[in-house]
Amino acid sequence: MAWKELFKKNTPVQKNRTSAMTVQYAAGQARFTPRQYDQLAKEGYQKNVIAYRCIKLISQNAAAVQWNVYQGTGSVRQKLEDHDLILLLRQPNPLQGTAEFIESVIAYYLIAGNSYSHSK
Repeated sequence: MAWKELFKKNTPVQKNRTSAMTVQYAAGQARFTPRQYDQLAKEGYQKNVIAYRCIKLISQNAAAVQWNVYQGTGSVRQKLEDHDLILLLRQPNPLQGTAEFIESVIAYYLIAGNSYSHSK
């Protein structure tokens, strides 16, 4: 008796044709993206045009909003013109304006789930 014959006796007959392909190509294991930020960002943002477009639209529209700072609550709110946050948003750094800064912060938040800004 040849060694191939031993395996044929014990192997159950497969009734579904796709199960042979599943075993052959997928090995029965799910393949997940590694839990590294750069790999997740590349897989979900750079390689997925739908996710890229959604994040781009959300961040651009958030950047188009007129951001204001108010003091007080309810009907006694007063709009502040010279608050530190307003001054920071007018020119967050020498290379970006308000819209570019807000767009990058929102996009990073949507990709990573968190976003931080540091001022002097």
